[in-house]
Amino acid sequence: MAATVPSSFVQGMMSGARCTLGQAQLAGIAPALLEVPAVRITRQQFVRLYAGLALGMGDEMLGLWSRAHRVPR
Repeated sequence: MAATVPSSFVQGMMSGARCTLGQAQLAGIAPALLEVPAVRITRQQFVRLYAGLALGMGDEMLGLWSRAHRVPR
């Protein structure tokens, strides 16, 4: 069975990181899917979303810590 992530977890991460639905779409996640509680996001989609947010914010912790944890380039 392929690894997946609950849509509720993805929604929480997106909210905390002030992510837009456009950023989710870039990761291959249809915005309508995030509105369905039982939907699960593939690991590849989650990784693309997380990596895009971390690089865009310059913070691997997506703003959760008191200071940014810089993304190595």
